[in-house]
Amino acid sequence: MFWMSKDVTYEVEASEPVSVLFGHPCTTVFNCTCGMLVTPLDPVSQTKLNFFIPPDFTTNGEDEASLLIADQGSPLPYDPNRPAVKSVGSVVFHRPGLLLNIIPEEDFATCFRINIYPKKPKFTNTKAVLVVHKDHKDLVYNRRVPLSGQEWNDIKTTHYVSKTVTLTEWNNVFWSPKAMMVYHIGYQGTIMFGNPAPIISKYTSLKGCVMTPEVVDIGDVAMGWRESIQYCKNLGLDLASMDGTEMRFLAPKLHAMNETLMQVWIGFRRSSLTGEWYRLNKTKIENTHWGEGEPGEPEAGQCAMMSLDPDKDFGWSDESCCTAAVPLCYKDPLVFLN
Repeated sequence: MFWMSKDVTYEVEASEPVSVLFGHPCTTVFNCTCGMLVTPLDPVSQTKLNFFIPPDFTTNGEDEASLLIADQGSPLPYDPNRPAVKSVGSVVFHRPGLLLNIIPEEDFATCFRINIYPKKPKFTNTKAVLVVHKDHKDLVYNRRVPLSGQEWNDIKTTHYVSKTVTLTEWNNVFWSPKAMMVYHIGYQGTIMFGNPAPIISKYTSLKGCVMTPEVVDIGDVAMGWRESIQYCKNLGLDLASMDGTEMRFLAPKLHAMNETLMQVWIGFRRSSLTGEWYRLNKTKIENTHWGEGEPGEPEAGQCAMMSLDPDKDFGWSDESCCTAAVPLCYKDPLVFLN
C-alpha cells in the first residue's frame, strides 16, 4: 500500500500477475466517521477501450459525479451529454459513497449473477443496471423472464441503452445471447454503493447462461443424409436439428469457420407417410427457416439442407437424401440456466 500525491502519475509494473486496488480511507463521512472505499483497477491496454456511463448512475447525484480516467491527469466532472469515454486503462465513476470501476465494451459478457440478502433490511433497496446494444434489448432475460417491452434509457452518443431493474428475488441471473454489462447498485439512505456484477459466462447462446459451449463439427467429406447421421454418432454428436431460430443464430458462426462451404445436411426429414417434416430427436418443431420457395413438393426432396450463403439468409431447402453434402454435427451446450 502507498499513498498517492496529487498531480503525480503512478505506474505499477509486475513480473507476475497482481491485483491493484484504488481507494481512500475517508471516501464517505457519516457522523464524523470515515468510511473506506476501494475498487480494482484494470491493466493497461495496448489500444484505447470504450467505456459507457449509464445515466442510471447519476440519479439524484449528477452534479456530484466525476470520472477518474487512467490517462487523464485529474478527475473530470461527469458530463451527461458525453457519457462515452475512451481510455487505455481504468475508468472509475465517483460520486459520494461510490467508487465504481466501469467495464469496457471489449470485456462485456453474456451472463451475470446477483444474489441479495432479504434478511438485511438496510440493504434491501438494491438494483441491477443493465447496459446493452439498442438492437439487442429484446434479448435480455432475468432467469426465464424476458425484459423486453420495458423502458430503456439511451446512452447518448452511443448505440447502447441502459435500464435499472429492482431486485425482488434473492437469486438473479441476467443473461443474453449478445454481449452486455450488468452492475449491482443499491442505497443505504441516500448513499449509493455498487460494483460490477460477477460474470458467469461469455459464451453466446439462445439456450441460456452457458457454462460449457456447444460442440460443432462440420464434416470434411460429402455424403448422403443417412450416412451423415452415422458420421455424427461416431463423433458422439448428433446431426444438428435445432429450431429455425437457433439454426439462424448459429449459421454466421459456421460461415466464418468455412467461407467457401455453401450447404450442410441438418437433422430434418419429411415423413414418407404423411409428408410432414420431423426432426431426428422427434421433438416438436417450434419454427423453421426455409428458403424462398422451400420446401417444395415431396418429390423434390425428403431431407433438409441448410445454406451457409449469407446472401440466401442461411435458408433451408429440401433435397434428395442421396445427394452428397457434408454433415453439420452438434452437441448442446451445458447450460447453467435455461
